[in-house]
Amino acid sequence: KPGTAGTSYTQTPVTPTLALMFRPRSDLLFYASYVEALEDGGTAAEGYANANQVLDPLKSKQYEVGVKYDGRSYGASAALFRIERGAEYGNAQNVYVSNGKERINGLELDGHVDLPAGFRVSASTAWEAGTYSETEADLVGNRIEGIPRWQATLQVSDRIPGVPGLSANAEAHYYGSMMADANNKYVLPSFTLFNAGLSYRTMIGGHGVTLRAEVDNVFNRHYWG
Repeated sequence: KPGTAGTSYTQTPVTPTLALMFRPRSDLLFYASYVEALEDGGTAAEGYANANQVLDPLKSKQYEVGVKYDGRSYGASAALFRIERGAEYGNAQNVYVSNGKERINGLELDGHVDLPAGFRVSASTAWEAGTYSETEADLVGNRIEGIPRWQATLQVSDRIPGVPGLSANAEAHYYGSMMADANNKYVLPSFTLFNAGLSYRTMIGGHGVTLRAEVDNVFNRHYWG
């Protein structure tokens, strides 16, 4: 857009993906994975001395181990992960920079159960601890801004009687408090959003198609982001 600082970036990175899976029986899976990726660099927001500058891409590494169970009427999964990536933040000179590294450790738990009359109840929770690990000395150990320690989701869906392929869903999503800045001076409060939607599965030209309509933040909740 007009006024955006131009940058160029030319490299040929190698980004391997490795996975090991073990299935002792048809409904149970254990896995471990390692993934490297190249992510888009951030853009300096208005208010920084280098506003609208696009930073170089970041290389990230993710390690994950987990287990999944899929039964006839219920299922569950659990995963432990670590993400290591480049750090981006606003420094003391009011410049948005890419400098050093950050580390995110997390645990995710998911489950669902199918009930009579086409109901499905799904729930998930996630704990994440993101910290600056190799960067400016006064930031090392600080929490990464914008990452809540806890998140949780509860969703209920149901097939609409009389209309094959049509279903409705309602969801509550909780976000825990999070830091607003790299120096950890400001804390943003927790909040919960409610969403609702419809989905319709059909066939068009011999291909399976799913049409969706969703309303996010049904109750117009105001929150800091």
